[in-house]
Amino acid sequence: MYNKFNLLFEKEPIGAALFGNAVLKTISKKESDATRSEEYKESSEVLETLACDILTQCYSSQPDYAHGVLTRSIGSLKDRTCLEMARGAESLKFISHPAVQSLINQIWFGHIVESSKAMMIFTIVASLPIITMPFLFLLKYSKRNPANFLGHSKVSLVYLC
Repeated sequence: MYNKFNLLFEKEPIGAALFGNAVLKTISKKESDATRSEEYKESSEVLETLACDILTQCYSSQPDYAHGVLTRSIGSLKDRTCLEMARGAESLKFISHPAVQSLINQIWFGHIVESSKAMMIFTIVASLPIITMPFLFLLKYSKRNPANFLGHSKVSLVYLC
């Protein structure tokens, strides 16, 4: 029987493999039976390896096309890109692939047009630590001495609550 996953795999094999990898990783984490959980985990690793192998073949013959494959939205997967799926599933083997690293370097050094989706993805991922650091500092400081943090005495804090 021909299902949607087979159709997706024909059109977007890297995206389909990463999607399967993400699904199986999630299932393996939720599975209570240790043996089945390990089987799901091994299957997810097989799909991640498959995605890497396909990307290797593509990147060795057409590097620019491979970069496009990584950043192209896949309609069947709610317009997510391969990079988004790999990051979401924490597919470190895929993320460490030379094609992905090359794309990240191009984005980092400004060789990719700012309006591209790849630039948007990189900007979001790179800016998260920068945005959250001040809040983490304030949270840590406020736990030590909440009265000084707000600049009020303890009596004033009671009225604020």
